[in-house]
Amino acid sequence: MVNLVGIFSRHIIARTFVITLLVFLGITFLDLIFSIIGDTEDLSEEFTLNDLIFTTLYRLFHDSMDYVQGSCLLGALISLGLFKRDGNLTIIRSNGLSPIKISLIFALGPIIFSLLMISLDNKLFIQAANHAETFNSQISRDKLDIKFSWIKDGNKILRYSQKRESEILNPTLILLDENDSVKEIISSEKAEVSDGLIKIDNSEFRFYLPKDKNLDRSTVKNIPIGSLKTYLRGSEVNKLEDKEKNFIIVEILKRILLPISAFLLILTASMLFFRDQRNNSFGSYVVGGFLGAFVFNLTQEFFFSMSLTIQSNIVAISLMPYLLLLVIFYLTYKRI
Repeated sequence: MVNLVGIFSRHIIARTFVITLLVFLGITFLDLIFSIIGDTEDLSEEFTLNDLIFTTLYRLFHDSMDYVQGSCLLGALISLGLFKRDGNLTIIRSNGLSPIKISLIFALGPIIFSLLMISLDNKLFIQAANHAETFNSQISRDKLDIKFSWIKDGNKILRYSQKRESEILNPTLILLDENDSVKEIISSEKAEVSDGLIKIDNSEFRFYLPKDKNLDRSTVKNIPIGSLKTYLRGSEVNKLEDKEKNFIIVEILKRILLPISAFLLILTASMLFFRDQRNNSFGSYVVGGFLGAFVFNLTQEFFFSMSLTIQSNIVAISLMPYLLLLVIFYLTYKRI
């Protein structure tokens, strides 16, 4: 019995992982097509179709992280459907496995997938998305509507169009003499910045560039988790506002809790699956998975927005959707 369950478990984990991956790639491919079609109106002599495809591909997987949760749920439901259709669900239940244990096995593949995607997003996808945004900024640097920031530090004045974690775009550094007359002007497409230093081409200058104070949800979404934690640890030095700290906290919670939300969704949906003894078509699993993930995502965004609006008990309010899902799971399980 143990060997049979072990064989089924390894098969289920591998199968759910592959199906989840295929579902995610399918949704991502559709998003790619619609994104390219929707952005064709932005094409110009400076921004060609090749540029559009390039930037869309670089942003694609980071933007598609919103689909990981739904892909995990769909992958588990489709796998359950295939398992039940082949009659294996009855066999494995006859070996003494409860619905919860079976659901845990079916959840392992999607959870592994979600952890892998979080790691890749933090190390690769965010950098690729920022590279695409940098590319767009470089294309538009000669346009009249570009906005520049000006900062003065001692006898140096810096102008730049955009700031990243460790670089600024379109910098112009103006060096002044003792009489505040222009001594030298250095310009480049981008420059590296660090604590108290700025490197333009092969020249390095001392220049204090304060941390960004215009953090919002769209900005923190493109910052790795490690850097977000650094922002929080240095919040007193950087003088971040409470609202900006809350943006960072909510974003960190959202990423860290992604595997947990996928797990709870699969566990709750599986209980509904065990209650229904009919052999439903795969269309019902797909529609049910989409609706379940969509409703839960809306609920998450509602509570995240509520926590940012109230600006109090951020963590407690952000955890409410997960507690609500636990309650639904408990009530569903009791009725099996």
